[in-house]
Amino acid sequence: MVDLIYRSEAAKLSFMAGINNVYDRGVMMFVEWSMFFIFPMLWVGVLSWAGMSVGSAVQSSLSNSTQIAQSAGSEGGNKLQGAATKMARK
Repeated sequence: MVDLIYRSEAAKLSFMAGINNVYDRGVMMFVEWSMFFIFPMLWVGVLSWAGMSVGSAVQSSLSNSTQIAQSAGSEGGNKLQGAATKMARK
């Protein structure tokens, strides 16, 4: 891409013809700047957002599964305590 822009005849003819190429140089500088700064920042932002979403989903599923296990354990403990109380009364 750099070869195509800077091999043009306008860049080689004279100082005045080179002024026409200032726009091309500006575009190239913007593209290079965005490739080194803007695109990596966007990429890191997208990966951070995806990581937060996956982490939130995993946390939600783990908390739901522990609530189910906790309620099952509590219910089993209550039944066992009731059975032990009945055995102690006899």
